[in-house]
Amino acid sequence: MKSAIQRHPLIVKPVFTYEIPTRRDQTSWRNWGGIQTEADVLQEVERIQGEIGELQATADFPVTFLPIAKVLNSRDIDKISDLDSADVLLVYAAGGWMEIFESLNNRGKNMILFCRHKSGPVYLWYEIISPRFLRQHTDSLAVKGVDENDVVIDSQ
Repeated sequence: MKSAIQRHPLIVKPVFTYEIPTRRDQTSWRNWGGIQTEADVLQEVERIQGEIGELQATADFPVTFLPIAKVLNSRDIDKISDLDSADVLLVYAAGGWMEIFESLNNRGKNMILFCRHKSGPVYLWYEIISPRFLRQHTDSLAVKGVDENDVVIDSQ
């Protein structure tokens, strides 16, 4: 009788990137997207936790999701203690700036960039993930290790 192959769980680290705008007189001060307040952030983190729970319960392979990390800027990434233990970074790209994604990509981990369009509050990076990050303001893919196949829009 053959024994079953031991399957090790895939370790996934969810990372929620966002920005809370601050009003500034006589200038544009708010980014595009549906996450604008701390209450929006809390509601979205709760939504993500629910979706992750469903994914874990229905996956046909062993998977472990680490706690969600909330990231406002690239300095926050160094404070994530369990980032290096992950096999995959699942980045919920609601907001924040490009250096966040560059810093995460520099970790050498596989990355999935998730953007909302119709499945919840629209994410800023739904609109700009390709021109700003993947193509770095050029006409060709410019980021090593990440391409359009690593971007998921709405689909769980």
